[in-house]
Amino acid sequence: MSKAKILLVSNDVLTGRLWLDQLSQNGYSVFGVSSADEGLAYAAREEFDLAIVDVGDPALAGITLCRRLRSKETKFILLLGYIDTDEYMLVAFEAGVDGYLVKPISPCLFLARVRAVLRRL
Repeated sequence: MSKAKILLVSNDVLTGRLWLDQLSQNGYSVFGVSSADEGLAYAAREEFDLAIVDVGDPALAGITLCRRLRSKETKFILLLGYIDTDEYMLVAFEAGVDGYLVKPISPCLFLARVRAVLRRL
């Protein structure tokens, strides 16, 4: 099986770099961008196995991006965020996310979740 193709959208430069490095070091083909608009542009040109969305400013920008990515050919979507209320998570799942990870999250748990989602391919 070929390497999974991952779109990483993070408006946090330091955290985004950490996730990008972790994914690349574990053999994934990762395309990193820093805004929702860039993420949508990439998704319009490429098909991804997984989109990881870490866009928290404003909080609903990540949800809007997930909703738009779901209408593309993206197979799975993980949303990362600091908001841990049931209401917000329910909105996220209704927008089409396959998993919601509350930050801060350890790199090993982050990678475990990515692997678990990609096993469904």
